Amino acid sequence: MTISNTGTDNHTVQINGDTNPVIFGFTTSPVLDDLQSNKGKAQKIQAADVTLTSTSVPAADVNQGTTNVIVYGVKMAVVTEPVTANNITFTFTGTHDNNDLTTASVYFNATAADLNGASFLNSTSATFAAPHTYSLSINRTIAAGDHGFFIITVTISNTGTDNHTVQINGGTDPVIFGFTTAPNIDDQQTNKGKAQKIQAADVTLTSTSISAGNILQGSSNNIVYAVKMEVVTEPVTANNITFTLSGSHDNNDLTTASVYFNASAPDLNGASFLNSISATFAAPHTYSLSINRTISAGDKGYFVITVCVNATATIDKTVTINGTNDPVIFAFTTAPNVVDNQSNKAGKQTIKAFEPLKTGGINALILNEIYPNPAAASFNYSFSAWEEQKILVQLVDQYGKPLLSEVLNLSPGINNFNMNISYLANGIYYLISSDDAHTISLSKPVVVQH
Repeated sequence: MTISNTGTDNHTVQINGDTNPVIFGFTTSPVLDDLQSNKGKAQKIQAADVTLTSTSVPAADVNQGTTNVIVYGVKMAVVTEPVTANNITFTFTGTHDNNDLTTASVYFNATAADLNGASFLNSTSATFAAPHTYSLSINRTIAAGDHGFFIITVTISNTGTDNHTVQINGGTDPVIFGFTTAPNIDDQQTNKGKAQKIQAADVTLTSTSISAGNILQGSSNNIVYAVKMEVVTEPVTANNITFTLSGSHDNNDLTTASVYFNASAPDLNGASFLNSISATFAAPHTYSLSINRTISAGDKGYFVITVCVNATATIDKTVTINGTNDPVIFAFTTAPNVVDNQSNKAGKQTIKAFEPLKTGGINALILNEIYPNPAAASFNYSFSAWEEQKILVQLVDQYGKPLLSEVLNLSPGINNFNMNISYLANGIYYLISSDDAHTISLSKPVVVQH
C-alpha cells in the first residue's frame, strides 16, 4: 500500500485474516482449504513531530547598502520521522517603505543561527512597504532526531531611509512552513527577532581658508579650494566630486584641475591623488570627477582642489571657487545626511608672470607643471631658470627613499626634460630638486598609474 502524504497520524491499516480473509477468484473451481489467520498486524501511520522555536536576533543599527542582515532565525527540531520543508512564508514588519530593502533571502544552517557555514535556499525581491508577506519555495530535509536553523536576511538599499526599521515578530506573525507531508507542528515561536534600524551616515562639509594669492604661469597644483568632510554614525564613500571654477580666466589659462585627499590638513603634504581633468574652459565652468574615497565613522579628511596654469596664461586673469554661491557637491555610494556649511573662504588666485630674481632665491628657479600626471610610462617636466646653473633632481618614494638621481645643467629660460617611470609600481612619488648651494628646494608629487 502507499500512504498519503497527509495520512492521519496514528491511524492504522490492517488485513485481519481471521475475520476478513483474502478471497481469490479462479478460472476453474479448485478445492480450497482456507487456513488464513490474523497474522497481518496493524500498520500505523506515523507523522513527524516538529517543534519550531525562535532564536534571538538583537536590535541593531545597519548601514545603508548592507547585505544579508539577519532579521529572524527559527529552529526546527524533528522527531519520529524525517520531514522536508518545501515552502517558507514570513512577514516583514517595521517602518520601512518600498525603497528601503532590495532582497529577502533564506539560508539553512544545521548547527547555529548564523550565516557561517549556512547554505543558501532561495531569495526574492523585497521592494515592498511594511507590512508585507513573502513566500519562497525551499527544499530542505531534516532527519528524525535532528534539527536545523532557517535564517531570514535582508539586503538594505544604498538609499534606505535613515531610522526606518525591518523586523519579523514571531509572536504576532510567526514563520509558516509548508511540508511535503503533514507533520505535527508544535509552534513555540516568540518575538525574539528585534527591529533592525537603517542607519545613514551624518556628514558635515565645511570650507577651509585659502588666502588670495598669485599663481605663476607654468605652475602646477595651485590650491584653489579645500573642503573638510567630517563623518559620524556610519562610514561613507564619496564616489564623485563636482565643483565650479569661476573667476575671469579663459580657455587658454589653465591646463588641468586635480583633486587630492589629505586626512590631516588642507594641503598637499602627504596628500593622495584622487583624479584630474582637463581644465581648458573659460570661467565659469563646472567639472565633475570620479573619486573613490572612504571616510570612517568618527573620522574626517580634506578634499583639496588644485589647478595647473598654462605657461602662456593671461596675466591678471583669476581663478576661484566660491563655496557660498557654488559649493562643492559630493556624490556617495549611499545616501548620507549632509549638513553643508561651505562658505566663501577661498580667495581669488591671480595669474602672474614668472619673474626670477637675478641674485638667486625662491623665484630664481621654478619647477613647472609635470605632465602627464598621473603617468604610466614617462612624464615631462621643466624648470624656469634666470641664469645658467647646475641642479640635482631626485625622484623619491613616499618615505623619502631616492629611486633616481640626476644632475642637470640649466640655461636661462625654460628647460624641458623627460623621466622614465615605467618600471615603478603604482603609487605617489615626489620629484625633488635643489641647487648646489642648497638655497632652493622644490618638490612636486608624481602619480604613477599603469
